[in-house]
Amino acid sequence: MIEGTPRPFLPATGHRVPSLLASALFFLIAALLLCAFAWEGSPLNHDEITYLTMARHMVESGNWLDLNYHGAVVHQRPPLAIWLLAAAGSIDGFSLFATRLPSIAMAWLALLGLYLLMRELAPRSPAPLTAASPGGGGWEGASHLPLLAPAFLLASALFYFNARRPMTDMTFLAGFSIFSYSYVLASRRPWAWVAAGLAAGWMLMSKGAVTLLPLAAVGADLLLSPRRRELVGGWLWSGAAIAALVALPWHVAQSVRHGSAFWSEYIGFNVLQRASSSLFAEPDPLFYLRELWDNEKGTLLLAAVGLSGLAAGLWRDRRTVFASPVCPERFLVLLLACTAIPLQIASTRISHYFLPVLPGIMAAAAWTIGRWGCVQPPERIPAPPPSFRTGLHEGAGPASLAPHQDRRKRLLAVAGFGLAAALFLGNNLPHLLNPDYSPDQIRFARIVAKGIASTANGSPRLDPSGSPDNANDRPDNPTTGDPPAPRVVSVNHYDLAFFHFLDMPPEMLTDSERFFAIVDTEPLLHRSHAARLVPRNRLVPELAPGPFYAITEPAHLLLFCGSDGARCGRNGPFRVVKGDYLVLVTNCR
Repeated sequence: MIEGTPRPFLPATGHRVPSLLASALFFLIAALLLCAFAWEGSPLNHDEITYLTMARHMVESGNWLDLNYHGAVVHQRPPLAIWLLAAAGSIDGFSLFATRLPSIAMAWLALLGLYLLMRELAPRSPAPLTAASPGGGGWEGASHLPLLAPAFLLASALFYFNARRPMTDMTFLAGFSIFSYSYVLASRRPWAWVAAGLAAGWMLMSKGAVTLLPLAAVGADLLLSPRRRELVGGWLWSGAAIAALVALPWHVAQSVRHGSAFWSEYIGFNVLQRASSSLFAEPDPLFYLRELWDNEKGTLLLAAVGLSGLAAGLWRDRRTVFASPVCPERFLVLLLACTAIPLQIASTRISHYFLPVLPGIMAAAAWTIGRWGCVQPPERIPAPPPSFRTGLHEGAGPASLAPHQDRRKRLLAVAGFGLAAALFLGNNLPHLLNPDYSPDQIRFARIVAKGIASTANGSPRLDPSGSPDNANDRPDNPTTGDPPAPRVVSVNHYDLAFFHFLDMPPEMLTDSERFFAIVDTEPLLHRSHAARLVPRNRLVPELAPGPFYAITEPAHLLLFCGSDGARCGRNGPFRVVKGDYLVLVTNCR
C-alpha cells in the first residue's frame, strides 16, 4: 500500500472469516450457556424487582403506555425492555425463566452484533503491528477474530451476570452492537443506514439519553473521515427518520398525558441529576477501576492489550488514519472514548453502567490479538499481488510462509479462545450453576404468607403464591370482624424482593436520616410512599401493639431484642428467624 492512501476494502474470504459451521456452533454454545439453569434461583433485590412489578401491572391493567409501580407512574426510563418482559411474562405466567428470557435473547443478539461488526472490520486491517503494511492491504491470518470478540464479552462477569437479569441493559446493548455494525457496513452498503436508524430508535426506547454515547462516537468518526459527505446523503437521513418513527410516538404520548412532569423526571432526574450529583451510588472516581480489579481482572488485562494495540496501530498508520473511510483503530478508539469518558465524569456510578464500554474493550483486544497473527512478506521482497496471496492460502506459493503463518494463526486462536474459556469459568461458574440472589427473601416471604393465611381462625388471606384474596375478605377489613392482618415491613434495610414475592407494596421504616434520604430520592419509591422516617425510640413501639413481621439485617436486631437479647429469648415478646444474611422478626406465634 502506498503511504498516505486510504485502505481498500477486501471482501471477506474463507480464510479470513470463520466457517459457517464454527460460527453456528459458537452461537449455539453461547445460547446454551446463557440459558443454563436460568429457571433456577431467584431475582436480585435490585432494579429488576421494579421492572417485574411494572411488567406485571401492564399485563393486569392493560395499560402498556405508562410504567406503574404500585400506583406510582414512573417517568425515568423508556418502556421497551418492560414491554418485552411483560410479553414474555404474559405467555408463561411470569415464571422465573420467562422473566429472564428477554435479557438472555438480547444478550445473544449483542454477541451476534459484535461478531458482525468484527467480521466487517477484519478485511480493512493493515497487516501486523510489527511490520509494514502489505502492498494490497487487508488482514492476513485473522480468521478467528470475529468470534474472539464475542467470546471475550461472554466471558465477562459483568456481562454474563446482567444477561440473566430482567433489566434494561441488555436490550440497549443489543441495539448498540447492531448500530455499530450497521454504521460500518454503510460505508459500502449505504442502505445499512436504515438498519442503523432502526437500532438507534431501539436504543432510545431502551435507555433514552444513554443513546447519545454511541451516536457521539459515530458522529465523531463521520466528521474525522472522508465519510463526512454522507451527512448530506439521503440514506443517513432516512435512517434518522426511521429512528424518529420508532422513538417519537411514545415520547409524544407521554408528553401529552403527563406534561412537564414527564420531562422533569425523564431528563431532569434520570439524566441531569444522576450526572451532576451522586444519587444512591458510589462517588469514588476510581469506582469502576476498583470494580474491575475486584471482579474483572481478565477484563482489565484485555483492556490493557486492546488499548496498547490500538495505540500502536494508530501510530503506525498515522498518515492514513483520517484518509480511510473506515479505519478500525479510529472507530474503536472513538467508541471507547465516547462510552467510557462520560460514565467516568458522571457523579452517579453503578457497576452495570459500565456495560456499554465492554464491547469496545473486547473488540480492541480481539483486534490486537488478530493483528499479532498477521505475517508480513519477507524483507526486500515486494508485496505479492492479491492473486498470489489467494494462492498461498490454497497451498501454492513459498512453502516457507504458509506453514509459519498457519502455525501462528492456530496458536493465537487456541490461546485466545482458551483465555476466554478460562475467564468464563473463573468469572461465571457460580452464576451459571446457582443464579439464586434472594434466598432469604423467598424463605421469609413463604413464612409470612403462611402466617397471614392462618390469621382469623385459619381463614386464608393469601394464596401460596402470595396473591391477596378478594378485598372484602382481607383480615384488615374491619367489616369482617376478623383480627387485623399482620403488618409487614422492612427495618433499616432496602428490600423490594421480599415484598415482590408477597405481592405487596413495600413499607420500609428507618431511624436513619441518611437511609431515608437515599431511598426517598428515588421518585418511584417517593411517590409510592415506600419509606418512612421514624425516631429510634418510637420504631418498635409503633409495630409492637399489633401483629407484625419485620425483615432486617442482623446488625439491627438490637432494636427489637435489646442489649441483652432478652426480648427475643424464649419468654420474650419477639421471635427471630435467621437466614443467610437477613433476619425476620415477628411477634406472631
